[in-house]
Amino acid sequence: MPSRIQNHLLCRLCVAILSTFCLSSAHSSTPLTEWAITATTGATNTNAPINYFTGFTASEVTSGPNLYTGSATSPAHTWNRTYTNSPNPIPYAGLQAISLGNYFAFDTVISAGWNVSVDSISNLILGKTASAATNAALYYSVDNGAIWKQAGGTATLPLQTTNQDYSAFINTGFGTNRYLTNGGVWTNGPYTTNSGLTTSPIDFDNSSSTNQLTVNWALALWGAGNGRIGFSNGGNLLTLSGNVIAIPEATTNALFCLGVLVLVIAYALIRVIIKPKES
Repeated sequence: MPSRIQNHLLCRLCVAILSTFCLSSAHSSTPLTEWAITATTGATNTNAPINYFTGFTASEVTSGPNLYTGSATSPAHTWNRTYTNSPNPIPYAGLQAISLGNYFAFDTVISAGWNVSVDSISNLILGKTASAATNAALYYSVDNGAIWKQAGGTATLPLQTTNQDYSAFINTGFGTNRYLTNGGVWTNGPYTTNSGLTTSPIDFDNSSSTNQLTVNWALALWGAGNGRIGFSNGGNLLTLSGNVIAIPEATTNALFCLGVLVLVIAYALIRVIIKPKES
């Protein structure tokens, strides 16, 4: 029978090998996608996003159907769209804003076998005219827009027109919604409060699927009256970050198999070098 020393050395070797295997699969929070905002008045920011992982890719940022042609000069240094009460009324909540088309949007695609957790947004720099929307919040849908849920907190936009970074509101603030119930009428749901994106990351676990998962995102805008609102341009890098785990690929499986082989060889050597005492 193996001695205590043999068992101890074997246990330590197991821990080292398994730790190496686990660390090879996990990634700490890091940028997932970046958009260089350079548009001015059009409906789409035509710069292709920078995608940092093959298992998480994003589309261009576009404006919703109830945001119209903006101004090249006001608010200054922005890609902006006109926010108006015609033909639809000014929305007074985030989910209503999405239903009326008052939002900026993009999609992300998570590949089969990947688990992605989104935990922050940065460089959410918005500019507006004084009378435009007074609130903004990020929402997501995993069923092609049938149900939307808020990701993080709600940003309160002041009357001042200087460009400001509202990322902290989304990452660490709070949001309150009445979610879809009773046949899809958004006002029928109970009030639900959620915490910031960094406090409560959104997990998109597609690790057990053989199909890709498409996530729709919408930066909803509501409140106040007619005006213009948009993103700071000039190359501002709007960034979505998170934690990505690629479920074992060929290289990871090979590493694990190699670790098992090393474990077997090491065990055999320990038995030869440290012979148990005969009774």
